[in-house]
Amino acid sequence: MIKKKSFLMILAIVLILPFAFMLYGCFGNNNNNNNNEPLPEGYYRITVQQTTGGSVNASKNSAQEGEEITLSYTTNNGYLFVRLTIKDGNNQDVELNDNKFTMPASDVTVSATFERISNQKFNLVIEPSEYYEIELISPDERQFGENEGKIQAGTRVVLRCDVWSDFHNFKSWNVVDVNGNKVIVDSNNSFIMPNSNVTVSVVVEEITYTVSIDPETAKVFNVTIRNEDDDNNIVEDGGSVKFNDRITFSYEFKGLGYTLRYWVNQNGERIYETGTLVQSNLVISALFTINKYTVRMYDRLSEDGEYNSYGVTAFYFTNKDGQRLDQIQNSDDRNKAETGEEITVYCEPRNKNFVIEYYILRYYDYENYEYCEEILTTNKFNMLPYNITISVKLNLVENTYNVNYVLDGGTVPQDATTTFKSTDDTLVIPNPTKDGYRFMFWEGSEHMDFEYLNNTMLLNPKVFGEDLTLTARWEKCIKLNYVFGEIDGLKGYYVTNPNPSDYALSDGVKTLEMPIHKYGKFSGWYTSDTFEEEYKITTLYYPNIEEIDEITLYANMTLKNFHINFIKIGVSTDGTTKVLENSAYLDWFNLEEESRDLTRDMYNEKTDTLGYTFKGFYTNRELTDPIYEVSNELDQDITIYAKETLDTYTITYYANYNGTYGPVTEQYAASTYTVETEEFMLPNASDYNNVYGTWRFVGWRLNNKDSGESFERFTRIHPNQEPEKYHGNLTFYAYYELQQ
Repeated sequence: MIKKKSFLMILAIVLILPFAFMLYGCFGNNNNNNNNEPLPEGYYRITVQQTTGGSVNASKNSAQEGEEITLSYTTNNGYLFVRLTIKDGNNQDVELNDNKFTMPASDVTVSATFERISNQKFNLVIEPSEYYEIELISPDERQFGENEGKIQAGTRVVLRCDVWSDFHNFKSWNVVDVNGNKVIVDSNNSFIMPNSNVTVSVVVEEITYTVSIDPETAKVFNVTIRNEDDDNNIVEDGGSVKFNDRITFSYEFKGLGYTLRYWVNQNGERIYETGTLVQSNLVISALFTINKYTVRMYDRLSEDGEYNSYGVTAFYFTNKDGQRLDQIQNSDDRNKAETGEEITVYCEPRNKNFVIEYYILRYYDYENYEYCEEILTTNKFNMLPYNITISVKLNLVENTYNVNYVLDGGTVPQDATTTFKSTDDTLVIPNPTKDGYRFMFWEGSEHMDFEYLNNTMLLNPKVFGEDLTLTARWEKCIKLNYVFGEIDGLKGYYVTNPNPSDYALSDGVKTLEMPIHKYGKFSGWYTSDTFEEEYKITTLYYPNIEEIDEITLYANMTLKNFHINFIKIGVSTDGTTKVLENSAYLDWFNLEEESRDLTRDMYNEKTDTLGYTFKGFYTNRELTDPIYEVSNELDQDITIYAKETLDTYTITYYANYNGTYGPVTEQYAASTYTVETEEFMLPNASDYNNVYGTWRFVGWRLNNKDSGESFERFTRIHPNQEPEKYHGNLTFYAYYELQQ
């Protein structure tokens, strides 16, 4: 028989054990993540606390900072879900949105609140709005009305929303209990009625449209879009704006070489950067022109080995369509290409002496005001937004070639060149000679590029890529001898003869020039030294040239005189000069006379120009090269300039003479003038009062020469009109008359 106390203890154990197991299930299970195993560095633990009425599950047991964690829950029969709560390591709430949260930098604890269904009915209040209408689907309007706007807790409520506004869209439901807790509305627009009155409303959002830049436009332009209805904030490419918002945009070219025409939308309709209303998705496009620029050949020879003219025989360009760009036409686009267009350079070296190393592209940068160069290692480039020139850099290869002469009886100097290298600066070919013939030219390579200097031909070796054969071409000629006899017994003076040393038929009718003799005057050419008129000739022409080998011509010369011309140059006080006199003073030809002193013999006999003083002789008009004598070796007319400086004269005034009645003591400062002065005003002397009356000034007397009542009165003088009268210092005396 079991005792009563033992029975009661057994009964207590039997009754307590189920509750103990229940409590362990509620508080002892933390989603299998409450173990104490260490976590990897940077990871934090997620602990889920279970409670009565339902269960909670997290998508992860641990996570790094910033990871998104999703929570889910299950509600037991007879219970209602109330809320989820997340606390960080400092027991602070972690924000939860749509059952998701972002992992902080600490461990977190997740819990849920459930409550029993009370089986009571609670009010469901639908808030009105100007943007939408909410309709209750379940329970239906009839049941809802019969229950006086109340719904029993635990009942599933189904809603529907019709948005009226053309400018808004449905965003989310907002169901809130009396404590401000949100009630979860599922994707089927339904929720479980809680143990509380609830208010139902809808969150709407304004309709927005995207504004973007056409990709092809974005390659050329930087476009900045601003929303005037949103404080002019910048709208990113592909960003959203509200319906009917007004946008503006500004732009700049990403590079040079383009010209904007206007802007359009995706439908090709024109839009303006100053303002556009957005009423649909908008794509902004620019209609623009790709500018064309000139591409030219740079064909000068440079010192650093860059060749065009001498190094290449073909040098031109083609555009993207394979069309050749014309280097001659400047009035159209035939030598122009679009910005970015691929250009091909065609270059053919003149011969095997040259190899293309690279091309040089040049242009002037007008933004930075500088000349620029680019090295092109291929023969293709994309056109820049500048007018450009292209040159080619050639490497000169050293090759050796032979020179062969075909002389036809002529000879060349023994040291004449027989070989040359392509790297030589110059190939010098001397002129050949042949008795009775004149050398005309070398006939050789079609690429010969030469010049003649001192009876030699200078060739450019770089133009040849093969041996050079030169054939001499000759012309029959007559040798011309010139004889100059004595002139009045004068011998040994050098004669300059400008006439040719030979004559060939290719010269045609050639006029004989006059020779120059130091003291001789040429009277004509003669074929006889007796100078008979019948032998006088003025031209050379011999059609029977094959019959004549040599001709002698005699110059008939007579003695001639030379002139010394003198020109007077006046120098004014300001340094300007003018010719005062121009005349020939002397014929000179006395070989026995000594050199003449110009000052002694040429000028002392002459009178100075009125108003000027002689200052010496000069050989030039500028009066910088003085000359003091003329030698008896004079062999040509000469001009000598006499320098004369303008004299300055002084005027002195005396106002102290007034006739019978005493002196006037007033004086005037001295004045100056020259014979070039056009007009000079004399001062006006002051009147003088005394006991007898007023002495009034009536004029000036020159040098006091008039002492009687009749005299010349001066108030002004004109020196340049009467230089003989005014070419010296002057003294003027004031004259007064007594006024009663």
